[in-house]
Amino acid sequence: DLYAADRVIAGTGGAILLAAMLVFYLLASRIFDRKIGVLVATSMILCDMLWRFTHTGLPTVLMLFLFGFALFFLYKGVESQELERPVTGWAVLASAFFGLMALSHWIAIWIFLGALVFAALALKPRGAVAGLMGLVFLAVITPGLIRNYQITGTIHGDAFYAVYNGLGSLGESGAMRNFKPDKETLNLQGFGGRIAVTSLDQLKNLVGYLGSILAAPIFFISLLHPFRRPEIGLFRWGLLAMWLFALVGMAIFGLPDGQMDANQLHILFAPVMAAYGLAMVAVLWNRYGIPLTTPLARNIPLVLPVLARP
Repeated sequence: DLYAADRVIAGTGGAILLAAMLVFYLLASRIFDRKIGVLVATSMILCDMLWRFTHTGLPTVLMLFLFGFALFFLYKGVESQELERPVTGWAVLASAFFGLMALSHWIAIWIFLGALVFAALALKPRGAVAGLMGLVFLAVITPGLIRNYQITGTIHGDAFYAVYNGLGSLGESGAMRNFKPDKETLNLQGFGGRIAVTSLDQLKNLVGYLGSILAAPIFFISLLHPFRRPEIGLFRWGLLAMWLFALVGMAIFGLPDGQMDANQLHILFAPVMAAYGLAMVAVLWNRYGIPLTTPLARNIPLVLPVLARP
């Protein structure tokens, strides 16, 4: 039997996931068109991993919802820059949602670092926009840091002990059960090699980490395509920067529970990566120039990556 609290957790998670689907539909429609938006939302509906996250009590679906807003506003900033309009308002909104993500789970800071690097290199005035984003991000998370300090005496609270998953002998739970956790030592020997190994392990199982949405990995092929609209081409490099920083963060802090781990950030990128992947499939299919008369036949190449599962 399910307890009432379990029903509340699952119901709340399901509602947030449905809201996240709407946000990513709007994002994909804004970047490409409504057809891509519908297919992205459909791929999320069919993603078993996302539904499993709804009843775990983990912050993953909430982070997905907030990440969708952050990406939407960041893309609006890139779009405004191409139209020679002010960027700062959209950058402030994006960084505010990145801050809310970090309050949901501290590991989202790694995603924001990637966004900050992208903003510093791509958004004008260079440096000023990134600096403003950093200040807004700090303003959003500061109340949480103050609360941590009041309770634990440190601004990070117990989040620091997550590093033991990747660098400690006892893991996070073992370190926190120790009566003297500060006496635990971190094993930094071969640190770089271990980061490389754990990163490669993530890449080896990347399709699974992306919720088995087959269109998502095609995003990396889209990096080679010169999109007609410059904002689409520029935004993908921001996505890549955020994903790379997230990859490093996950490698350092570990994914002890695999695909369903609280630190699993790949799944957050799956919808927007799938949008780029589906757009790339459409581009490649159109280049063949095969004459197809019915809409169903013309859309088969786009529907297959959404419906197929490895």
